[in-house]
Amino acid sequence: TGALRGHLDARTPLLITVAANVVNLAVEIPLVLGLGWGLAGSAIGTVAVQSGAAAAYLVVLARRHGRLAGRTRPDRTLLSDHVVVGRDLFVRTLALRASFLALTALAARKGATALAAYQVALQWWILLTFVLDGLEAAAQSLIGTALGASDSALARRTAHRVLFWSAALGALLGVATIALRTPIAELFTDDAAITALVTASLVWVGVAQPLNGLASSLDGVLVGARDQRFLAIAMVGSLAVLAACGAAVAWSSTGLWGVWLTVVVFIASRVAVLTPRLNTVLASA
Repeated sequence: TGALRGHLDARTPLLITVAANVVNLAVEIPLVLGLGWGLAGSAIGTVAVQSGAAAAYLVVLARRHGRLAGRTRPDRTLLSDHVVVGRDLFVRTLALRASFLALTALAARKGATALAAYQVALQWWILLTFVLDGLEAAAQSLIGTALGASDSALARRTAHRVLFWSAALGALLGVATIALRTPIAELFTDDAAITALVTASLVWVGVAQPLNGLASSLDGVLVGARDQRFLAIAMVGSLAVLAACGAAVAWSSTGLWGVWLTVVVFIASRVAVLTPRLNTVLASA
């Protein structure tokens, strides 16, 4: 998917992903419900379909590579460059995942009911993040293409436009989440105590979405500008901010709202650090 996005091809990954999900559904229903294989049937179906999707990607990439390159031997210089980029992105992603792992541990300290409600609201947060990631992925490719063509003016216009629409889409998703928080909560559980906490948590989720959109797109713009090392350092710094805020919440008498306050502080710290960096990078482009 990343390789095709690098060629500004978002349609092929869309088609392969949709096809894989449709086939996955068609395979898993008879395996799980028809043959009664349960979790094993689900696992077998998923592995088979993912393998098919991977094969489809390989065919597409092989054809594209044949048209564009005319050679099959690896380029050591390019591979070394990818290793460095991959290392920095690995550190960034590891710090991000560690942040949400720490937040889950923090929610667990508030009790089983709070943990259940947090997980439900978190899944909704993740869904919204995937929606916002569409703009983040576009920013990576478009900014990289503009800077690769030495068109810094286009890069700046694209960055500002992506950030505007990310904040706007985040606000729209946030308002919808707050307005529909009760029916969303009831989709997941009929436990009154959990539903009440989920409903309250979704208010926090909704309020944070404009910031979430900005943080996501700032990541995409800086990845497109090949500033992965700063992203790694910044994410480790935001993890430290989360740890400090989380420690205060863990030792206080706050309820689940304290966990969500920590989430908002974490996202806000990312925006506060990445925004000045974006201006610096684009000014020097």
